[in-house]
Amino acid sequence: MLKSLMLAGVLSLAAVAGAYADEGDPVANAVLAKPVARATQVIAGGVVWSCKDQACSGPATADRTFSVSSCKALVKEVGPVTAYGVDSRQLKSDELQRCVGAK
Repeated sequence: MLKSLMLAGVLSLAAVAGAYADEGDPVANAVLAKPVARATQVIAGGVVWSCKDQACSGPATADRTFSVSSCKALVKEVGPVTAYGVDSRQLKSDELQRCVGAK
């Protein structure tokens, strides 16, 4: 129960902070292989992600967000992705394959 309350508080703070983010702030984005069942927010890879249908996005935190390990963290929460990046930078094909666990 306490963990749920803490998570709700973190998500609420992140939503408020995101509303005040500058337009120039980096945005992380991902395309899911399958749509989420309902709109949701998850914390993964240093980002508070908002996911709806087959798209997830959230305020990026420096270069740490643009990594295979951050992508893997999102995949663990919402399932495989077909694209992952920050602003116009996207993971390369081999990086994306490592993210989703392809050999």
